[in-house]
Amino acid sequence: APAHLSGALDRFCQFFRTPLFSESATEREINAVDSEHSMNIQADSRRSYAALLLDANPRHPLHWGSGNAQSLREEPKKRGVKLHSEVVKFYKENYTSEDMTLAIVGKEPLDELRQMVFERFRAVTSTGRTALRGDEHGGSELPFRPQDFVG
Repeated sequence: APAHLSGALDRFCQFFRTPLFSESATEREINAVDSEHSMNIQADSRRSYAALLLDANPRHPLHWGSGNAQSLREEPKKRGVKLHSEVVKFYKENYTSEDMTLAIVGKEPLDELRQMVFERFRAVTSTGRTALRGDEHGGSELPFRPQDFVG
């Protein structure tokens, strides 16, 4: 309801200002990813994408499909990598206000809505970096190399 926008923004901004990143939440997310992966493994769209990835350039990020408990929990553990620490590190290095956009709808005047957002979200960390976009992924490597296709 419109009367609750301010409180909702108070709660929502905390996800970006001070995320909890508890180890138990990381474990729950691994389980959720594994469940989604298992559920979709037989989907035609996923199988088509997997076939496409067989021809992808291994030096380009497109070669990756999806994760599961084996790739997110067991493999890192074998390499001595603590996934929870890596998630926190990734957040600190990559989550930045420069890459975020927030849209809200309210009955309040636009200036008041702007102020509500500014007061709550101005403390979101700014790293000064922005995420790679489109063809910036992979650098000079093409997702598919022409020499890999005959015809």
